[in-house]
Amino acid sequence: MIANTSTAAIKMAAVTATTPAAAATVAPRVRGRTAGGFGPEVFKCNRCGEQRISLDRPTLEETCVKCGADIHSCGNCRSFDTTTLWECRENIPVRVANKHSRNECEFFQPKVVKDLAADKARQPQTPDDARKAFDALFKK
Repeated sequence: MIANTSTAAIKMAAVTATTPAAAATVAPRVRGRTAGGFGPEVFKCNRCGEQRISLDRPTLEETCVKCGADIHSCGNCRSFDTTTLWECRENIPVRVANKHSRNECEFFQPKVVKDLAADKARQPQTPDDARKAFDALFKK
């Protein structure tokens, strides 16, 4: 009888561990070329790539300081995806025709990416520097 009770307790513990609340505490598996976090998170203009100073939600009237493109547009949104219906991952009621002009979409969230070029300044600048770095790898 005690063996049956302990078996039931083990089964109950297994069921409890697989509940949604328990699953929410498990860290998500990070994949892709930025899996290690190779740079700071930034918001860049979709047209010219200029880095925006703030990660806050942009206003409807905000434009890029370099090229003048509208910031509050589908191209700069996290949900923008050319492979989905109406090129949006959200369930939008109507298609937005111009993806790079200002719109008043309520689902807009700025697309924040890892800046992979943040550490480029530390890389060799001249061919001699590159050769020296290469030779240093195989130095005896």
